[in-house]
Amino acid sequence: MSNNELLRLIPKVDDMINNEKLAEAAHNMSRHMVLDAIREVIDETRNKILNSEVTEPDDLNLDKLIDKIASRAADNNEMNLKKVVNATGVVLHTNLGRALISSGLREKVWEIAESYSTLEYNIKTGERGSRYDHVEGLITKITGA
Repeated sequence: MSNNELLRLIPKVDDMINNEKLAEAAHNMSRHMVLDAIREVIDETRNKILNSEVTEPDDLNLDKLIDKIASRAADNNEMNLKKVVNATGVVLHTNLGRALISSGLREKVWEIAESYSTLEYNIKTGERGSRYDHVEGLITKITGA
């Protein structure tokens, strides 16, 4: 089968996004994430055809493409940061997130992060402030500046 014939067998993005199996796989992610995965897999498939890595219509099996797209979308939806165990012996390891924060501080940060805050608002003046105002005094005190 020629490359042009194989290229014509690649499903359209619109047909893929409306596929029931993909819709089910995309239940916990955005439509945009699924569309990106569809486009990535279709582009890879197209390149494989053009590079003669795909030579048979069976290699373009719809179920296989759908599974690959669902897997790609799930991978792309994963958080990049992962919890790891620091077994290096280096306490403040710059590659592993530096120093840990206490659970009490984590709870306070989360309490503020899950709502609106005074990040760039000065309550005293009622006007826009600077996010650096929150740490300026601490840094001055620590460094003796």
